[in-house]
Amino acid sequence: TRKFTFEIDFGTTNTHIEYSSDTGRNYQPFDIRDHEIQIVKLHSREARIPGEIRQTFDHDFIPEIIETDGQYSYPMRTALSVSKNANYQTSMFALADVNIPFTYEREVQKHYNSCITNLKWSGQSSDNSKQVELYLENLFLIIRNKVILNGGKLDDTKIVWFYPASMLEHRYNNFRLIWESLYRKYIGSNLNNLLTMSESIAPYYYYSSSKGARRNVVSVDIGGGSTDVVIIEETMPTLLTSFRYAADAVFGDGYGFDSDTNGFVCDFKDKINKSLRDNELFDLCKILESIESQKRSADIIAFFFSLASNRDIRSKNIKIHFADMLSDNGKYKIVFILFYVSVMYHIAGIMKAKNMAMPRYITFSGTGSKILRILSPENRVIEEFTLLIFEKIFGTVYGPDGLTIIRNEENPKEATCKGGLYNPVNQHYDSIDKIKATLIGFDRNTFADKTTRYTNFSDNNLNSIVEETRRFIEFAFSLNDEFPFHKKFGAELKNLNEIKELSNRDIIQHLQDGFDKKQKELALTGTDQPIEETLFFYPLIGIINSLVRHIFNKS
Repeated sequence: TRKFTFEIDFGTTNTHIEYSSDTGRNYQPFDIRDHEIQIVKLHSREARIPGEIRQTFDHDFIPEIIETDGQYSYPMRTALSVSKNANYQTSMFALADVNIPFTYEREVQKHYNSCITNLKWSGQSSDNSKQVELYLENLFLIIRNKVILNGGKLDDTKIVWFYPASMLEHRYNNFRLIWESLYRKYIGSNLNNLLTMSESIAPYYYYSSSKGARRNVVSVDIGGGSTDVVIIEETMPTLLTSFRYAADAVFGDGYGFDSDTNGFVCDFKDKINKSLRDNELFDLCKILESIESQKRSADIIAFFFSLASNRDIRSKNIKIHFADMLSDNGKYKIVFILFYVSVMYHIAGIMKAKNMAMPRYITFSGTGSKILRILSPENRVIEEFTLLIFEKIFGTVYGPDGLTIIRNEENPKEATCKGGLYNPVNQHYDSIDKIKATLIGFDRNTFADKTTRYTNFSDNNLNSIVEETRRFIEFAFSLNDEFPFHKKFGAELKNLNEIKELSNRDIIQHLQDGFDKKQKELALTGTDQPIEETLFFYPLIGIINSLVRHIFNKS
């Protein structure tokens, strides 16, 4: 008879699930506790079973226990474990041919399986749609079991899922069909209980209810692959924008590179590996070696970040905290400064072009928002810096109320899921599309419309984006005169002029690389799509990647 609601934030890097029941507003991360174990073995839990056999259950099925601060807990790395002889053209079954590898980044993976990451945005793979479906099917199975084991009524079970506004409508529709099919198969026929929400709007409901940020709010959700921004003037969203520029733009491989040249990987890999070996954590060394063999920097960096919460490391009281390593390392600070300034520069430009007031609150959510902590652990410093950016763009000073930054440092994805639980309402793509605005990137006043398509872009359009990029670079580096990067953020500045010069190189090439990549994605859909995201960040992805590479080589 109990009614359950589950919020599923299927992310590029991590997936998070929160749930509540009608016993109260007890929102909490998805768990499996002692009284609701879903996989039962034909021997007692105390039996002396060889470790290799015992491990097989965790690797090929699901763990007995999932709990906060346990060996396995949500948020969980977004990955899919697949049998190496899998054939996507035949029937495949969740918890048989594929499963969620709860052991990924924690234990050495089995030789007969392969792990797939970047599920959310790998549209270039012909098998991706099936992989996404199988990943979500595993989630539906364990959610269905939890409802039944706890006296829940499947027909009354609500599931809320989230999507980024930068996702093409074609891809969104494919995702929606997958969610609907799985809901019918495992939960029930009433699709009114299957809700979809914007990744940027949901956090607003959480922060407005828990932190008082109700009016004149900018909600920024920085994920691994995309950033969603929603602007609330009163208590309703009035403008939304989204772009494929997030944590992977900083830690990924740019255009046409791999982990062999990534500055972060090259700089920290051996240091972290040595620390693991010195503390006899040899299995984690093997895991790093396995992940590194795929040559994908975003996965290696995600592993570095995961070590801070690894149970084996914590049990030995060892500190391997990658975010702190980056925060304490002044030579890379300019990269994080440029990333943050570029996002705020773009948001401020949109708001000024739309004649909106400067924001009273800016809230942050999403895994990628941890970059703010790398910039500075002090909220006050981030607030002062952001206030300066907005004042320079708007050409006016803030009033006495000032600007307040709100962020969730411990679990940034929590805000999205909890926001959906606070206000579970449908926000289909069409409704979001009505308030969506895309500042193309030529300047601060040119917005895309339905007639602006990738196929009718001219060289003049691209050249104007190059000029806007140069204006941004000049703006970003000029902030150091009023807000000293060394004093405020601990940034090394001995090569600042050289870094600025490098930032101005190859802008045309970086822009063209990003434009070509987008056109290849569109070619797979077979449609001529209107522009749905700004092109302003295309060259910046290449610039940031080259800066990280240069800083490492220089040092």
